Amino acid sequence: MFWNMLGNAYLSIDNRSTLVSNKLYFLNPSKMDFPQNMIDDADKLMLSQTAYNQFINSNITYRYDNGKTTSINYKKILHFADQSQTTNAWFKGSSRIDALYKVISNSELSLDAKNIELLFNGKFMVSGKVGENDLDQPMMSNNDKNDIERKVIKDKPVTAVRKMVDIKKFVDSLQSDKLFKSYMSDVFTIGRMFNIPKDVIEVMIDSGAKYENKKLATADHVDYALQPKGDQLINGLIKYFGFENVTGCLDWSHLPFMQVRQEQRYKAEYERAKALKELLTSGVDQADAVNILGYNLENEIEYERVRQASSQVGANNG
Repeated sequence: MFWNMLGNAYLSIDNRSTLVSNKLYFLNPSKMDFPQNMIDDADKLMLSQTAYNQFINSNITYRYDNGKTTSINYKKILHFADQSQTTNAWFKGSSRIDALYKVISNSELSLDAKNIELLFNGKFMVSGKVGENDLDQPMMSNNDKNDIERKVIKDKPVTAVRKMVDIKKFVDSLQSDKLFKSYMSDVFTIGRMFNIPKDVIEVMIDSGAKYENKKLATADHVDYALQPKGDQLINGLIKYFGFENVTGCLDWSHLPFMQVRQEQRYKAEYERAKALKELLTSGVDQADAVNILGYNLENEIEYERVRQASSQVGANNG
């Protein structure tokens, strides 16, 4: 997910024919060098199987931190792009980070500005005061500077100096709150771009969101941001290994905060059962009531549940 949010996730798979003792690594895209033939064909249509095979059988160079390199056949790499690959290259999709470049830069500058402001808050500049008729006076000596600095930081209510001094504060008024609001505005803008709910961000900074909102927002984050990418990963692996008649998804139901989805499903089923009862009580034909509420009577378990519910309603109306 980290690499995918940056634009591209490259999964290197050692062996395509077996899952036993296989090695899967997510590669660092910044360490990948694509050969010139792939760059030349980056935006070309692969209208023949031969052209496609030639393209994916290219070897990329992967650089290690110590300067050494290794060659990896692109056919052994499973590529997941955050955005459409057709806007840039078949082996490289566009990144949402490009659209957020200025926003991210502004948020970094806001943090820098706050850091500098807090650093200089409480610091003062003290200088000797020179009048119009003091042009013949010598410049302040080191002894004069040291004397003023010692006296300024003392706790004495009255301080005597040989000459008047002028005291200036580096930061007249703190703007930290404004800078923080500006920073958070940028953070929320970035979050919206990646489908991250506002409450999830507030959970991370421990402010604003209530407990129930946190659970709902975290579940929404899974459903709208993480689940599609997780399913993309699983289905990509299924297709890569050639599994037939197999579907899969990434399951999050075991996580505590996802219980809120189960509660919502129970509530929805309860409301639908109440609606069924109301329809049957008002005299609507059972088959019509079932169709209105979207029950699938081909499913034996669901059929039995609806039958029992309708029988109970009939008994109550007895």
